[in-house]
Amino acid sequence: MPKLAQKQKCVTMEQERRLNQRVARRLAQEMAEMHKGQWIGLIHGEVVAMESTVEAVLEKMRVIEPNPSRGLVFQAGKDYTKKKIILSVGWW
Repeated sequence: MPKLAQKQKCVTMEQERRLNQRVARRLAQEMAEMHKGQWIGLIHGEVVAMESTVEAVLEKMRVIEPNPSRGLVFQAGKDYTKKKIILSVGWW
């Protein structure tokens, strides 16, 4: 079994969400400088996709993890510190 799949079985959805958010915050500056505008996909705190469109990132992420609650997608260089209203959750 791949290392990523083994890790996912050991954590709850809430732990997964917090881990992905921590990693996204940690990577934010580096990604903004090196990959501004690119979409980044995280699963269990690991970068699993980096593409120019969110659709391409989501497609790669679905292959690795079909459960959208296990992943996080963000755009490098975008300010996510302001509160936003989310109208939809999930990646399909």
